[in-house]
Amino acid sequence: MTRVLVLGAQGFLGRAAWGTLVDAGHQVVAHVRRPLAAPQAAVLTPWCAAELDTASHAEVRELIEHSGAEVVVNCVGATTGSVRELRAANLTVVEHVTGVVARLRGVRYIHLGSAAEYGVGRPGQPVRETDVPHPISEYGATKLAATALVMERARTDGFAAVVLRVFNPVGPGAPTTSVAGRAAAELRRAVLAREREIRLGSLDSWRDYVGVGDVAGAIAVVVNRPLDDGAHVVNVGSGRAQSTRALIARLSEIAEFRGSIVESAPSSARSEGVDWQEADITVLQERYGFQPRQTTDDMLRGLWREAPVGV
Repeated sequence: MTRVLVLGAQGFLGRAAWGTLVDAGHQVVAHVRRPLAAPQAAVLTPWCAAELDTASHAEVRELIEHSGAEVVVNCVGATTGSVRELRAANLTVVEHVTGVVARLRGVRYIHLGSAAEYGVGRPGQPVRETDVPHPISEYGATKLAATALVMERARTDGFAAVVLRVFNPVGPGAPTTSVAGRAAAELRRAVLAREREIRLGSLDSWRDYVGVGDVAGAIAVVVNRPLDDGAHVVNVGSGRAQSTRALIARLSEIAEFRGSIVESAPSSARSEGVDWQEADITVLQERYGFQPRQTTDDMLRGLWREAPVGV
């Protein structure tokens, strides 16, 4: 049993990680930005609140030390917003947290990166951790800067860190800023209103969609494994590219929607221009012995169960 501090436990990935780690028997402290955003089951587990992007070094240190964490899992991040907002959530928080972890003996750090760091993929060629990243969005650029910071600080300050570069997570609670989350919300609205059409952005892309439960499972596996000082990057995906159009068509079948899907709405700024992307998950499989298990239907049915109404 390990004492784990999950930063950003109220978010899509943070909530999944928090639940999986609790189920695995770990002692979890859930961090949220504000008290009102505390996880629903916070009555059963410890939690704390802090604005990590504006907190002082002393405040961040007190939070981590008070949690008693042996492992810090950073799920804090923003996918949309101004450049300033993206930098605050995706980079400044990492600067503050790793600055403290580097000075605490025996604390390991797990950081959630993003496939957006890689940029455009080549059809039929899975992207490896050793490939040179070329992000094409501000979101991807801030996530890559955070990864570089983690790698450098872990190397120079001698603490153990892993960057899990997450591809396109799908499942319960997916935000409407993602293509699957937006589609689920639009489908829910259309089904309830008995409308015959929904509007989405272009669905031409092929992406590596991975179940959020598998992302949480990968986090749990890394938590369970002692790490040497230094850092490395691990892709977390399904290991296969899927047609986004086929994915959303299957979601519409699960939703029992019989209308039309019109691709006329604006596309996501963070992923526009990335037509094909697939993760090479050899490191995840061979180094950590983890194999993603969720099927496309598993992740889509979970997504549909918690789909909100509208965007």
